[in-house]
Amino acid sequence: MPWSSPSPRQAEVYLLEPGYDRATQSLPLRGEVHPTLPEIAWLLDGRQIATVGWPYEARWKLQPGRHRLQMVAAGRASDPVEFEVR
Repeated sequence: MPWSSPSPRQAEVYLLEPGYDRATQSLPLRGEVHPTLPEIAWLLDGRQIATVGWPYEARWKLQPGRHRLQMVAAGRASDPVEFEVR
C-alpha cells in the first residue's frame, strides 16, 4: 500500500508568529493512501492526534520542538516525516 504525506515535508521548519494567538496557528496535515482506505490515523510523536476519512486531512496546532509525524491504517504505517516548530 503506497503512502504519500505531502504536508508537512521532511525537515521543514515552521515558525510561531509572535503577536498572534497560538490557538490560531496550525499546520494542515495532508496525505494520500493508495488504494483508498475508509480512514487513517495521524500519529505525532507516537500519539494519535486525529482519525480522518478521505481526503485524509487534519489540522494540528503548532507546538515548539522537533516532531515526528506518521499516517497509520490497516496495521501499516507511512515512513515518518520529521519537522521542527520554532
